[in-house]
Amino acid sequence: MSNVNLFVSLNGNKVTQENIFEKFSEMNLHKELIGNLEKMSFDAMTPIQKHVIPLISPGNDVMACSQTGSGKTIAFLAPILNQMLKDGPPKVEMENFPQHSNNQLMLLMIRQ
Repeated sequence: MSNVNLFVSLNGNKVTQENIFEKFSEMNLHKELIGNLEKMSFDAMTPIQKHVIPLISPGNDVMACSQTGSGKTIAFLAPILNQMLKDGPPKVEMENFPQHSNNQLMLLMIRQ
């Protein structure tokens, strides 16, 4: 991969660039997520992934812009799926509901 000039601007709570990784295999991801990334032959991160995933992982909101095909969807989904896999279904403390509820994520891809 050639060198890429990338402008990154960070602001907000809990925002640092301390945990920048070059590969998915270097991250502390759930084994199911790592296994599926390996099945798709994804290991080296794109610039958008290596800068956005560490920001989304602790719960920050992120606005990012990059070219089509640059890996934005995985940058957005990997931390969300990782947290869902690690935490399991959320506990629901309401009358007449089961003790655990389902964890579901629905995505709709749109063209702008």
